[in-house]
Amino acid sequence: MRVTLPPPEADALVGLRTREHQDELDGDELDDPAEAAADADDDEPGGEGEPEEGPVAIGIEDDLGELPFPREELPAWELRHARRRGGESSYRHQRPNQFYALYVDPAGGKVVGTGQSLPLDEPPDFTAPDGLVAVWPIDKEGNERCWRYIPATMQRLIDEGRVVLGQQSSDGESWTINYWVRKTERKKYKTVWWSKQHDAGTHGTSLLHKFLERRNAFPFPKSLYAVRDTLLSVVRDRPDALILDFFAGSGTTLHATALINEADGGRRRCILVTNNEVDVKTAKRLVKQGHLPGDAEFERHGIFWQATRPRCEAAITGRTPSGKPVPGRSMTGRPHSAGFEENIEFLELVYLDKDDVRQGSQFEAIEPALWLAAGGVGRRPVSSDAEPFVLPEESNYAVLFQRSAFATFRRALAKRPDITHVFLVTDSEAAYAQMCSRLPATLRTSMLYRDYLGNFRINTPEAYR
Repeated sequence: MRVTLPPPEADALVGLRTREHQDELDGDELDDPAEAAADADDDEPGGEGEPEEGPVAIGIEDDLGELPFPREELPAWELRHARRRGGESSYRHQRPNQFYALYVDPAGGKVVGTGQSLPLDEPPDFTAPDGLVAVWPIDKEGNERCWRYIPATMQRLIDEGRVVLGQQSSDGESWTINYWVRKTERKKYKTVWWSKQHDAGTHGTSLLHKFLERRNAFPFPKSLYAVRDTLLSVVRDRPDALILDFFAGSGTTLHATALINEADGGRRRCILVTNNEVDVKTAKRLVKQGHLPGDAEFERHGIFWQATRPRCEAAITGRTPSGKPVPGRSMTGRPHSAGFEENIEFLELVYLDKDDVRQGSQFEAIEPALWLAAGGVGRRPVSSDAEPFVLPEESNYAVLFQRSAFATFRRALAKRPDITHVFLVTDSEAAYAQMCSRLPATLRTSMLYRDYLGNFRINTPEAYR
């Protein structure tokens, strides 16, 4: 299911349609690997006497002949020129593997086959098998162009009935050749957006005031809908995407993620990170009063406590910090007070003594990191390492604490097909390898606490091994 933007907003956001049918070239058959990258540019400016790339106009009275799809699906398809057009990447010398003859059966009114790519130093040969006509990708000015695809791909399309004859030339010796391709709903985003919903004053600053019940909690918050639409450009078709924002600010990214999930039923997750920065003016005042960074009084004036957390809580619950329903409605008509069906966790990143971690005395502190490493599925569990192993019911990971319980642990895993990540506590490489060999290969295994500690090594020789 996709989020559908209102027409005026869509018009403001998007420009030329993208082409999902972009060249299906086999990179191994290109003389120059750089040509593969050039295939992505279908929106070429027209050359002299050449129309720009685009669909072939079809009138309702046109005789389309036999179609390669059910006639009722016609609105989902469009014809495009089989010969590349425009001023760039459409000439023979640029794509030598795409310069070859197409063979047309005039009596049957169809394209029946392809020739082989012609070396650059050989002129085109217009001779053809009996009853057929050779059509080369040469424009009306005599410029040697190239076809849209290499011979193998073009032949496949011919066999599928997707390559068809178009208008015949005035001399009756050649034809325009087209091919059928599915239309796409995707559109290319413009670099400049112009929409009232993206106004940072109305849908950033003023909106934040509604959720926090006070002004100046955060300077210059972004429009909720500008962030939403930015995310949609990437995660529209990724309902299980994980979105990471290292500069959480007022929490707009999480709010926008929840808004998208509510619209299409997705399960996108969002991780926000902030350093709880205190603005310069407030920091100077607090220091003068004797409150230093790290002190509770200093830290409570930071961005996390003043904006990020209260905004996220208000967005999810629909209640302001004072407990009142958030006033107003979103641009989709949904009351802010309705909140969202999302859960949220607030975690503090702190330093742990590596020796304590290695000895296994900090499992309670690091379990949230294991939960996140496994994808943050379900509510965050709180487990005890006093048991031989744990398989949290609502999540998708398991931890084995006692190697002697491996057999029982493995039987328990067999009853939990939802488990994807397994953490094995051992300081023996051999024991770890032996246990991994007896677990399904589909599981992602990690060695505790070695792998956990290794993830956080920086600026040490071990970090680069």
